[in-house]
Parts: sequence; C-alpha cells; structure tokens
Amino acid sequence: MNIGVIIESNPFHNGHKYLIDYIKNNFNPDCITTITSTSFNMRGEISPITKFDKVNYLLQGGANLVLELPSILALHSADLFAFNAVKILKGINVTDIVCGCETDDIRQIEKLVEITSSKTFDDILLSFIKDKKYSYKNASLLALEKMNIDQELINLFTLPNATLAITYLKAIKLLNSSIKLHLVKRIKVDYNSTETNGQFASATSIRNKLLNNEQVNNFIPFEQKFIDLNKAIDKYYDLIKYRLLVNNPNNNQISNINEGIDNYIINNGDLNSNYETFINNLSNKKYTKNRIQRTIFHLLLNTPNNFSYENYIRVLGFDNLGMKYLNMLPKDIKNTVFSSPKENNAIENNLVLQYELKTTRLFEILSNQDLYIKEFQLPIRKE
Repeated sequence: MNIGVIIESNPFHNGHKYLIDYIKNNFNPDCITTITSTSFNMRGEISPITKFDKVNYLLQGGANLVLELPSILALHSADLFAFNAVKILKGINVTDIVCGCETDDIRQIEKLVEITSSKTFDDILLSFIKDKKYSYKNASLLALEKMNIDQELINLFTLPNATLAITYLKAIKLLNSSIKLHLVKRIKVDYNSTETNGQFASATSIRNKLLNNEQVNNFIPFEQKFIDLNKAIDKYYDLIKYRLLVNNPNNNQISNINEGIDNYIINNGDLNSNYETFINNLSNKKYTKNRIQRTIFHLLLNTPNNFSYENYIRVLGFDNLGMKYLNMLPKDIKNTVFSSPKENNAIENNLVLQYELKTTRLFEILSNQDLYIKEFQLPIRKE
C-alpha cells in the first residue's frame, strides 16, 4: 500500500505530524508519498520556508517520498489544485490518499460529490454565477440551499478540509482511478482557525504569529528555519506595484485572468496602502481574497493561459523506504520520473517546469537566499 498525502506544509506543524503518525499506526503502509506545493501555497501566499527546507521537514516528519506540485499548478481553485495533485500521485502508483477532514464519515463526502456533480446542481449554480455577484464557492452554497439539501451536509460543505476532500474524490473519479480516499478527523483546531488549542494550531495561525514576531515552537514538532515574512511581503508588494503601474501589458492570455479581474485589480487597488489592506480592500463576494492573491501571482509571473498544463513527476526527496519504492516501480513509470531539471531535457520539454524555476528565482528575491542552484542538485535524502 502506497499512501499519498497532499500537504502544503506552510509550515509543517503538529497537526501534520499527527496525520502522518496516524497513517503509520493505522494503515501500516509500504510507503507514504507526500506531494507539496513549493514557494507559494494554494491561497497565493508566500511560503514561510524554502521549498528545500520544506522537503527536509516532511522527511523528518515521517514522509518516505516527497514529490513536487509546481506553483502554477498549485495556485488555482480547489478543484484544479486537487486534480493536479491527484494526477501526479496516480502517475506514481499511489493506491490510497489520506486527508484530514472535519468529518471521518466518507459517506457524507461521497453524498456531496454526488449532489455537486448532478445536472440539477450545475443548472442552479450557473444561474447564480451569471449574476456575476458571487464567487464560485458562494454560488455553490446558494445552489445547495435552493436544492433543500440537508443542513448538516450544507454546513459540512462550507468547511475547508471537507471542500478539499470533495475535490480529491472528484479528481479520483475524473481520472478514472482506483485510488481510495480515507478521512482522518481533524483535531483541536480548524484549517482556517486563528485560535490555538494546546500544541495544535493551524498553518494560518502559525503564519500570523510569524508575521507578529511571536514564538511558534509549541505548535511545530521540531525546530524549523523561517524566512522573514514581513520583509518578503514588502518586497513582493514592490514587485506587484511595478507590475501593475509600470509593466502592465495586455493580460488576456495570462493564467487565472478572466472576467476582467485584472482591470478590477488595477482600477480598484489602493497601491498607497500596505499589502494586507490592498488585498483585503479588493476582496468581495465575487472575488475572494484567495482568488485575488492567486491572480496577482500569475500576473507577476506572466504565466500563460494558452498552453496545455502538463503535470510531471519530480522527486524532491526520499528516505530508504522511498528509494525502495521508487526502485520497485514499473519501467514505464520510472521513465516519467525525474529529480533534476537537467534530466531528459526536462526543462526544454515542459513549460510548467520552466515556470517553477522562475518561481524559485522570485522566492530568491523575497527571501534573500541563494536557492536556484539547489534546483539542479540531487534529491534530498534522509538516511
């Protein structure tokens, strides 16, 4: 059994360690394969740790194999984020995926997948989206309410980990995969919670503490190196101002740009404020904070919208069990796996990888660290 875990690790906290330990104790897997976003998370936020430190911490936390989810595949809606991650895990023969969730009743998630995949739901959802007043998430919630779905299911649908569980199961079905999804009930604190509970805090809460220069050692299982998030955000904001005010070409072909969101940002963004105020003032019922942040990332990198987003399987790190698993893979799968971008002309053959390397260059600027050279070194190995 090779269990896949989709874990952004921004940073790696006690909840992540609990999940990996739970998997080891209850599933007895041959290998735990984690796939992680890199320098930015799905919400469009800067990672508090470098992608290479992140790999070290995942291995130290109990992962056997760490794969890369490239930034331009991670910084999208939950549906696309999940699809891209699950597709990569399927490509390396993961048999099961385990995720933390607000419920451990898989039947509830299966029911929500059935409902939100129906034509009735799609038709009602489209009617709300056409109003151009609601985000996809809010329109979906209104559609469920109009369908008179059980309130318990509606409440579950609004919860962030349940949303991800729904998208993982949908992705498995879309990929016609035999992967089984398992749920582990999230304990102590919720995904978006800014509160702490004993030794447990959400990644959101920990990042907020880092921004406020507060101690976070109680909430992480071992010592970790963090970048100066405040300085990184200030640099990022300067780059955003340059992009929007000075170097602002036609954005019609840029990924994640549609419905005039770029013009909305340019015309309504208060670039005289700080970054947090800039983002918060742009957020509304139609454009969520996360959507604004992701769009700005794609604007800054000029990521194209007119090419096929080809996933790849890149190994960032492994331990002895992970290496054993890689060696046992069928030859046709081994041929699709690489670690260094220099292998098999990987850079020339994959635009997604080219943009991942650009993202690392961007993170170098934000973190004031030499990271690009590490992209071409051997995978991180834990003995």
